[in-house]
Amino acid sequence: MRRFPHLPSRFLLSPWSRAGLAPILAALIGLSGLASAEIIVTTLEGPPSRGLSLQVSGERLTFQSPAGKVTELGLADVVEVLSSPAPAAPPQNTRIFEVELTCGSRLRGVLTAAPADFVRLRGPIVGTHQFDIEMVRAVRRVAGKPIAAASQLVRVPEKDAAYRVSGGRVEGVITEFSATGFTIDRGEDFGERKIPYRELAAIFVDNEALAPAKGLHARLSLATGGIVVLARGFAIEGGVVRGVTPSGLTLRVPVGQIAAVHFAGGRFLYVSDLKAEAVERKPFFPLPEGTSREAMLDFVCPVRIDRSPDGRPIHLRQRRYFKGMGVRPYTALTYDLTKLGGAIRRFESICGIDDEVLGPGYGRGGGSGSVVFEVYVDGKRVAQTGIVRGGGEPVRIRANVEDGKKLRLVVRLVPADKLAAGVTDTPALDNAVWARPLLVR
Repeated sequence: MRRFPHLPSRFLLSPWSRAGLAPILAALIGLSGLASAEIIVTTLEGPPSRGLSLQVSGERLTFQSPAGKVTELGLADVVEVLSSPAPAAPPQNTRIFEVELTCGSRLRGVLTAAPADFVRLRGPIVGTHQFDIEMVRAVRRVAGKPIAAASQLVRVPEKDAAYRVSGGRVEGVITEFSATGFTIDRGEDFGERKIPYRELAAIFVDNEALAPAKGLHARLSLATGGIVVLARGFAIEGGVVRGVTPSGLTLRVPVGQIAAVHFAGGRFLYVSDLKAEAVERKPFFPLPEGTSREAMLDFVCPVRIDRSPDGRPIHLRQRRYFKGMGVRPYTALTYDLTKLGGAIRRFESICGIDDEVLGPGYGRGGGSGSVVFEVYVDGKRVAQTGIVRGGGEPVRIRANVEDGKKLRLVVRLVPADKLAAGVTDTPALDNAVWARPLLVR
């Protein structure tokens, strides 16, 4: 398995203090881009607040409302800052790929020729960057030819794995990226194989993900759909955010192309950033014989991280949520609270059925979905929604988890006899979302 033999140790764990986070807010919102649009600030308490300008002094965030009212907030309580409307994404051609780094950043652009053991990406937002293969976790197609439904894009233990758009898989070690394709060494018996980018669906590289950054850190969501994680200091030069990722990569991001800034590592954790200790899934129909049970479960009852159940950006009542888990009933996700490094007081989330089921031609029959969300702590149910319908107002759920050891998040099917008179529905529309799920210290 690959390690990081030539990255300086200071890049592998680069925590920020709270005071170290303050400059990024001031810098991001003091320039054109976020400052040119309305700002929506969400905190741990109370409804979102709207403003036209923001300032940061020490650990206090100050913003001015459209009516001129000045509000101060504790920096550690800020969950996200949104730009409204979000910046428009630049045009993407059919050769756009996303490169996922070991630190969690995901950058989009066109793959170009690079020296051996490097990947080079030219993107409309971050410019041209060259990544050591040791910093890469995956390369995925995001535009162009659709990926065959039969392909199962999974990692292969202790090997690199490349998938074609047709669904075929090639295993070995990635050795080179050229201007038109890449080379994978399949070993002595099979030799090297060159695969053009036009045939590539995804690559999974045999590298371990870095541990999450400790302390307060920032996650920038870009107009392209990419993500930049910043875990060290940064500088501002002519409307550009320049920062260093936990893996040691220096990035320059135009402020005007930042759709949202999220903060983590302070008083709260995003549940979608945690690995579930157990995942229990029960499809609403018997699985056919002769099929892979795991593959069918992934299709019928997927668990999507920061995406809708169908793999799209999360939307509830036309509002975009950047963090969450998309599932279908029955799905239960269990998390170990004892491994989170400190007492957790409460769980909270915004629950709903993703707007994707309301789109024209969705093709899954009448209705809009009906589910129930439940929260369990150490086997005891501590919170429950009523029936949540697609297209309806999302429901905020809060639960006291203090002194708890196991958190279990359940989405259940609503039986037909429990629906209101005259309401028809189909379980295939139950695209449930735990949006902005937080564990608050």
